[in-house]
Formats: sequence, C-alpha cells, structure tokens
Amino acid sequence: MIEWMPYESKLPESHVPHLVSNGIWVALAVHQIDVKDRVYRWYTGDGEPLSEVTHFAKINYPKS
Repeated sequence: MIEWMPYESKLPESHVPHLVSNGIWVALAVHQIDVKDRVYRWYTGDGEPLSEVTHFAKINYPKS
C-alpha cells in the first residue's frame, strides 16, 4: 500500500526519487534546491520542474 503524505505537512528527503501527485496524475520526481530562487522544488528525471504537487510517497520495494 502506498502511504501518501501531504506535501505541505512534511518535507520529503531531498535528492531521493519519490512518487508525487496532485490527485489527478502521478509522476516520479526528486525534491531538490532551485539554486536560482533558493527554494526546494520537485524535478522530473529530465530536469523539468513540477508544479501543483500536493502529495508525495516514498518508494518502497517489496522484500524478496
């Protein structure tokens, strides 16, 4: 089961891939600093910023 956490209530670990969503779509993204604006943002694997992220979830693989 995926445990979704509200983005504003808890900050995710930075520079680690997470599942992110706005309630309509789900994407894989990394939370990292925007050096220009000096704020943390979500970025996709190709470096594109994501906006409107409302929830995130840690990726946990099943144990074998």
